[in-house]
Amino acid sequence: MKGDVILKTKDLSIEIDGFLILDKINLDIYEGEMLGIIGMSGAGKTTLLSSLIGVFPPLSGDVYFSHRTPDKKKVFKSVNALKQYFRQRVGFSSQIASFYDKLTVVENLQFFASFYGLDKYTSEERIKILLDLFDLYLLKDKLAEALSGGMRKRLDMACAMINNPKILLLDEPTANLDPVLKKQMWALIQKINEKGTTVIIASHLVSDLEQYCDRLVILSEGKFVREGTPRELRGSISVGSKILLETSPGDYPKLAKLLKKKKVVTKALSKGDHLILYAPNGEKALNELMSAAHKLKERVISVEMNKPSLDDFFATIVEQNEQ
Repeated sequence: MKGDVILKTKDLSIEIDGFLILDKINLDIYEGEMLGIIGMSGAGKTTLLSSLIGVFPPLSGDVYFSHRTPDKKKVFKSVNALKQYFRQRVGFSSQIASFYDKLTVVENLQFFASFYGLDKYTSEERIKILLDLFDLYLLKDKLAEALSGGMRKRLDMACAMINNPKILLLDEPTANLDPVLKKQMWALIQKINEKGTTVIIASHLVSDLEQYCDRLVILSEGKFVREGTPRELRGSISVGSKILLETSPGDYPKLAKLLKKKKVVTKALSKGDHLILYAPNGEKALNELMSAAHKLKERVISVEMNKPSLDDFFATIVEQNEQ
C-alpha cells in the first residue's frame, strides 16, 4: 500500500428506518491510495461513503481516523465522536450537486471557503488553485446553473476540495458523462490523487475502477464480499473461458440448452445479437459448440473466446452472494 492507515471501519453496521444497510464492515484505507468501492445500486455504497464522515450513527462498530498527538504519536480517533473536527479535513462530492445554481462559480467557492472558516488570504489562494486545477477560470463569473454537465461535476468537486482535504470521497463521479468527459474526469481525479490526496470512489462501473484504482472492494447487500488490487481480483477468477457467439438464425435458447445438457458451459445468456457462454474448459466447449450449431442448423457468423473480465467476476460474485 502507499502509506499508513488513514481511515478505518471496525465492525461498522448501519441501520436506516429499520433496515440493515451495512453489516459489520471492516475496512482499512491507506494514505495516498485510490480506493474503489464497487457495488450495484442499493448495495450500500452511498451509505458507506456517508458513514465514513459520520452522517449516519452506527448501529454497532465505528469509523476511526488517524490523528497525530502534539508529541507526534499516532492514535486513532472516532469520527462520530469528533465529527466537526474530522469534516474540516475531508471533502465529499455526492451524486447530487451541493453548490448553488444562482451563484457564480467563484461565488460558490467563496461560500464554501467561508463555511470552512478559511481566512481571506487562504480562501483566495485556494480558489486560484482550484480554478486552475479544474479548468474553471474562464467560467469563474458564470452562474452555476448555466454550466454544462461536465463542468458542474468539476465545480462540485472543486467545492469539496476548498479546504484542501487529506481525504476526498466521490460518489459516482463519472455518472451520466459521455466517454470524452469521463476520460477527462478520470485524468483530473488521478491528478488530485498524485498530489497526495487519498481518494475513495464509489461506483458501479467496474471497468473504470479497475483501470484507475490501486485497490478495490466489492460490496453486495451491505457486506464486503471481496477485496484486493485489480490484479489480485483478476487472479482469483477461476480458470475458464468466456465465449462470445453470433449465429443465424440465432435460436440461442435451444443452443444454450443443448450445451448445458452436455455440461460444457456453466452459464449462458443472450445479449443483443450474441450468445455469451462461460465454460471451465474453453477448447472443449468450443468443439461442442460447433457440433451443436451444426446439429441445430445454426450458421456461425462469429465466435470469440477469452478470459472472463473483472466485470464478469463482479457479476458472478454478486449473484452468488444474493442466492
